[in-house]
Amino acid sequence: MTLLGAQLFFWARIAYAVCYLGGIKWVRTLSWLVSIVGILLILWQLL
Repeated sequence: MTLLGAQLFFWARIAYAVCYLGGIKWVRTLSWLVSIVGILLILWQLL
């Protein structure tokens, strides 16, 4: 689960950067939300 969370976070942040440079606002927001899910998966395993 930790690995999945880390992968989600990493790839979502890459997508966020690409969307930021491309100026695609709604996809950028979606990729940010996916990165938050990745962080929550990692935190869930820590608790």
